[in-house]
Amino acid sequence: MSNLVSIEGKTRRGQINQQTIEMLRDWLASAESGEVVDVMIVGTCADGSTNTSATDGDDFQRMLGAIDILKASLLRRHLED
Repeated sequence: MSNLVSIEGKTRRGQINQQTIEMLRDWLASAESGEVVDVMIVGTCADGSTNTSATDGDDFQRMLGAIDILKASLLRRHLED
């Protein structure tokens, strides 16, 4: 027996997401103050595509671990809905 669950998301086509803007401003302020020194970012575009980017930091092992923590958090949040 399989316990497969769909995790299909919804893209906000043509909508400005104020939460996204506020999050990016907060992260930018932290980077400008020197608090945040490396970043990996994933974005979903209005057309459903995704973009990714990362800085060339020295602490990539910690960043990879953080990606797994974020992935688990996202899965848990969307599976609880």
